[in-house]
Amino acid sequence: MAFLTPLFLFGLLAAVIPVAIHFIRRDKPPKIVFSTLRFFQQTSRKQFLFQKMQQWLLLLLRTAAVVLLAIAFARPFFGQALSGWTDMAPRSVVLLIDNSMSMSYGDYLQRAKSAARDVLAELGPDDEAAVVLFSDKADAVYGPSSDLATLQAAIDRIDKPGYQVTRYFPALRLADEMLANSRFHDKSVHLISDFQNSGMTGFESGWTLKPGVNFVTENVADRETRNLTITGVKSPANLREAGQEEALFVRVRSMGNLQQDGAELAVSIDGEEQFRKQVSLQNRSEVVVKVPVTFAGEGSHVGRVSVADPGFDRDNDFYFTLDVLPKIPVLVVNGEASGNWYDDEAHWFRLALSSNEQSPFAVETATPENLHVADLARYRVIAMLNVGQVEHQLASALQNYVREGGSLLLAPGDRVEAGAFNRQFAAVSAGSLLSRASLSEDDYLLIADASERHPILRPLELDWGARFGESWITKPADSAEVLMTYDNGAPAMIERQIGRGRSLLFASSLDLEWNNLPLQSMYLPLIHQSLKYLANTPEKKASYLVGETVALEGVARDAKLLSPDGRALTLQEGEENFTLREPGVYRQNGEGGTTLYAVNHAAEESNLAGLAPEVIFDQVLNPETTPNQSAAVRSQMLKAELEKPQRLWWWVLLAVAILLVAESLIANRTYR
Repeated sequence: MAFLTPLFLFGLLAAVIPVAIHFIRRDKPPKIVFSTLRFFQQTSRKQFLFQKMQQWLLLLLRTAAVVLLAIAFARPFFGQALSGWTDMAPRSVVLLIDNSMSMSYGDYLQRAKSAARDVLAELGPDDEAAVVLFSDKADAVYGPSSDLATLQAAIDRIDKPGYQVTRYFPALRLADEMLANSRFHDKSVHLISDFQNSGMTGFESGWTLKPGVNFVTENVADRETRNLTITGVKSPANLREAGQEEALFVRVRSMGNLQQDGAELAVSIDGEEQFRKQVSLQNRSEVVVKVPVTFAGEGSHVGRVSVADPGFDRDNDFYFTLDVLPKIPVLVVNGEASGNWYDDEAHWFRLALSSNEQSPFAVETATPENLHVADLARYRVIAMLNVGQVEHQLASALQNYVREGGSLLLAPGDRVEAGAFNRQFAAVSAGSLLSRASLSEDDYLLIADASERHPILRPLELDWGARFGESWITKPADSAEVLMTYDNGAPAMIERQIGRGRSLLFASSLDLEWNNLPLQSMYLPLIHQSLKYLANTPEKKASYLVGETVALEGVARDAKLLSPDGRALTLQEGEENFTLREPGVYRQNGEGGTTLYAVNHAAEESNLAGLAPEVIFDQVLNPETTPNQSAAVRSQMLKAELEKPQRLWWWVLLAVAILLVAESLIANRTYR
């Protein structure tokens, strides 16, 4: 038997009232002194016993009436299988627990674990559940299983969130796929998170859970948050001069919903502090601080920028690396040297390479006549400007130079004859010369197209206003790649890989004789990027983000990769990429030296701005899904449904009425 309103059963305590009244108001016979008893009629013991039984029967009737009245108000009904139909109905539940970096704020993680335990506590032995820890992907999956104790233990083992960003869509899609294979009809997904607004990034528009899958949210975030973090450090990727003061630009931002007035900023290079200052935001959400630092000596250096913010200490540090490299040795072979700077073929080229002391190039100049074969190996790049002919021995030496890893820049001009050029430089040129294209004085060519993804051109914001009055019509080599073309479709710049080296052919001069390119703003960065690329010194990333991968190609078998805390990380055989999973500086030690990788958390994880759970609820729940009531609600509805046709309380009230009538009749006939 079950009861629809069991709270009324507390009325059973009222059964004590008639019992108490019976004993309290029990008559005590008075003592009267008589001189003689001969005038009193003698009463039999049976009559006295019968009266006593009548009094106990009255007590029983009154007590039973009170008990039955309480039971009637509790509305009893028969429902032996109730537990199997309601709270114990088999269910499939997937618990999604946010494990991103923002869950480290305050006691968010403990709240999430407590909420997950509460969900498991509501499940029965026949239910099944799964626990999924997620960030930008599923970090760990436990279940599905009916062994709730094992799932509880998995929740208890959650120690500290990682440093990954929040992404809801991958976790929700995984939960939906897991429930698709469930054998139970009652399915639900419970999302436990701080509901960062940035977590909606990458959410597939129009996607919903499958029909019948219910969705429940649990928000563990605080209403008010404070957080100060470093969102970026602008620094040069590398330097060519050690010991000089350089400027870093540090961006500090308040990322909570309560304004942070400021904090102390500290900057250290290679573990030695070089800057400390109290930074004030002055009612601003962001401030940029200029920091002077010095890098001593050639090699790789590690920088660390810290802000003192005890509210959320996991995002207080920003790391970066910087290499102080030797200058790139460049040889400029001048095919038309002149005492008049305006007529000198190499004047503008040398000016672009050594216009200031911070130039990354160490430039030397020679003519084809005084160039010695033995000197070629000293240079990373050789630029041959308007060089017509060279000796056969030098041409052969240039071929070996390029194959062994050197690079060559060819810019033929008016002193070059196509046939001689093709004979001497065919093995090291990116293309062959066909003929000169001379335009009228009022006509010119423009750069019309460029391979913007190429390392030379990708960093540049090129202005294609340069006018080319004359140029060479070229035919690219079979293995060459055209990087730029004129508006007539002819190649303007061609690259070719030769052995371990590279060759770059520019189809016009690099002075003012055939074009006005040296007067354009694009000239200097184009020359610098071309020579850096030819010297095989690509721009190194100053820092990476958690979750990015680094290529391990060419890493020696005995190379060791160390985590930021100094742990040796195992590289799998054949592994080509390694995922960076925590902030700090990774070190890769090998025969070629030490390579440093500075890693930082994503700034979006420091932004604690929240998303109303109703927003994601409305987007995720399938319109065809009937919202699932809680177990208590479903139990109460079924109880009402079962009790309605039975109406046992009517019969109980009838019994109460009969008892009261009987009590009245007996009470009027009972001696008091």
